[in-house]
Amino acid sequence: SNLAGLIDFIPLLIGIRTENMAHSPRRAVLLMATGLGFVFVKHADVLQTWGCPRYRLACKQPFRGTIAVCAEDDDLQPSEIRQRSMLEDWRDFRAQLVKQESIEEGRLDPDDEQMEGEESGDVQARGWAHTTPIIETGSLLLAAPGDQFAINQQYFHKAVIFIVEHTDDFTRGVILNRPTAFNTKDLEFVLGSDLPTDFLNTSDAWNVWCGGECQGLRSREVDGVAYTCLHTNKRFAASSKEIIKGVFMIDFTDAKQLVIAGEADKDDFLLVVGYSGWGPDQLQDELDRGDTWTLAAADQQALLGRLQEAQASLSRNLEAAVRRQKGRASQPLSAVEMGDGLDEWKSLYSALGPSFCVQVTEVPGEEDATGHADKMLQRWIERCLIPPQYQAVDSATDEGITLLPESLPAGTLLRGSPSLWVLGRPADTHVMEQAFGHGLPGQYLHKSVVLLLGGYSLRQTGPLTLVLVNGPKVGDGENGQNSVFFGGPDQLPGRKLRDMFELRGDMSYRFQGVIVLWPHQLRELLMLGAFEVLPDSVELSNVLEAPVSERWR
Repeated sequence: SNLAGLIDFIPLLIGIRTENMAHSPRRAVLLMATGLGFVFVKHADVLQTWGCPRYRLACKQPFRGTIAVCAEDDDLQPSEIRQRSMLEDWRDFRAQLVKQESIEEGRLDPDDEQMEGEESGDVQARGWAHTTPIIETGSLLLAAPGDQFAINQQYFHKAVIFIVEHTDDFTRGVILNRPTAFNTKDLEFVLGSDLPTDFLNTSDAWNVWCGGECQGLRSREVDGVAYTCLHTNKRFAASSKEIIKGVFMIDFTDAKQLVIAGEADKDDFLLVVGYSGWGPDQLQDELDRGDTWTLAAADQQALLGRLQEAQASLSRNLEAAVRRQKGRASQPLSAVEMGDGLDEWKSLYSALGPSFCVQVTEVPGEEDATGHADKMLQRWIERCLIPPQYQAVDSATDEGITLLPESLPAGTLLRGSPSLWVLGRPADTHVMEQAFGHGLPGQYLHKSVVLLLGGYSLRQTGPLTLVLVNGPKVGDGENGQNSVFFGGPDQLPGRKLRDMFELRGDMSYRFQGVIVLWPHQLRELLMLGAFEVLPDSVELSNVLEAPVSERWR
């Protein structure tokens, strides 16, 4: 047999159940056993068998190699053989095996394949999708429902990630359901790119979608942003790389040339900026934990069947928002109006089977953890994926700039904003990324009350030390007396993080940890309105006497 042809099918063979196949003759199988007399030929139109008269072969040359479909003479009709032999891609063949096995094991009812309110002809049009244990180029990574991304990395919440590159050393995927209000000219002006400047100036701006954090919208890497340009047009296959059947990746420069030449429209392409990357075995480790991702395979119809419609809809929504701004309308562009990607995730996740449909079923009026995470995603989109020209002016920010103090004495009390900390930091500036971009996200400062332990001045050269005075209880003191409260994620100079310290007055209060900020970081937090300075009439002793849950109010 041809070893090269056999190797082509290793990804297909892994995970296919072959036990008891002698007792399941109607199941299409790939047979490797040489004792049965079957061979794989990589480039051939005819396959032959030896010493196995009860079986016949139907074969077709697919996307990679040749698939041999084997069945008993008595059980499989010639029309069924021809239908299976017409499969043009080994992923289609695998999907048919998975579907048939699900029906045989009772996990899928063929009568329930049509969704409520769906026309019968739409079932085939929406394509197929199923779970798979194999990471491969073309795989689909779906975020599991839940609130694991509510506090940090909100862009991964209910994300649909397309694996465009997978090797032993690196895996690269792009998020497909995160539209943005940015365009290429916005990014080139702010971030820079690897595209030639003269080329950028010769064509119109393109809408971009957020593909991930690596070399993405907030990238400050030397190489600038990284573009991935996807399409489903077979006319451009010669200048593209086919990731799965019907889904192609093309160089952005080539795509622009096609548009300039009038051979394509910008809405024929999905232009994604940034990507998500995993090192050796990193993604497999995350999959093994089982609570973050679901690995799947899908065809072009399920994955990008409505690509042009989605891109055209984004363009229309942005044009409508621009008209409102020109008309001096005060309504900002919302995440829901622009597109939050939740419906696209739900459609693909539900397509994986009945058990997945149950997980995405929403109970009207019930605010669960997933619903909260949905809102956090929408807040993140409105702050990070919609540029300022589409947003309403925040009057609180202007007020914070007007009342900005030049210095503050030790013992000053600050109160955290009830809205600006929900995403972990009040803005995506370089200063805020330095302060809260690593370690514990800043949600602990949501509705916080903070005590400045030392004085503050812009001329100060050393860091500032603050303590959170309404943090949660983290332990008890000796003999169960004097509860210990969370004071911050950092440590006092010269002390260990686990060390406790006391604020002494009429009563003693014990804290573990502090908050360390630099003067320019505190200044920006005051400018943004993330902190407000409380008047001298608010005394620390009165605040500490109140229950922890009441101290902010």
